[in-house]
Amino acid sequence: MATENVTRPASPPQMALYQLAAGDYLSRAICLAAKLKIADLLKDGPRHFGDLAQATGTDAASLNRVMRLLASAGVFEAAEDGNFTLTSLGECLREGVPGSARALVMMFAGNWLQDAWKDLEYSVELASPPFATEGSTISSQSSRRIPKKRPTSTQRWPISRGLSRLW
Repeated sequence: MATENVTRPASPPQMALYQLAAGDYLSRAICLAAKLKIADLLKDGPRHFGDLAQATGTDAASLNRVMRLLASAGVFEAAEDGNFTLTSLGECLREGVPGSARALVMMFAGNWLQDAWKDLEYSVELASPPFATEGSTISSQSSRRIPKKRPTSTQRWPISRGLSRLW
């Protein structure tokens, strides 16, 4: 029997925007799974979320919600009985295996880099790097004057300095 190539209809633009907007909490959930080494715990087969919670020292109900979110994105597969298994995508979160993306996920979805994006609007308005704020661990790398705190809306610098001078 020949396999038929079926083209899916394109998602509506609203769904595409939803998926893009949901990326922040999804990336944080993937990072949490990487930190907790959930993929390594699932390498030998399905495990119940309660067992995973006990092994990771987390709250079972909370971990179950995160696992279901990740299952909806294809990172893990969820069964009705509360068991989770690895998918090929989740397999990439394993530590120390060929093709592992665990370190990459922890770097790009981790708090340090994600927190820098919180100040994107501020950076665009002030033509200032996102790390150049009070309390930043790498603000000394910027040669620009670093404001002690965010200016009020009436004190903000004009955007006319240009986006080309951001970084």
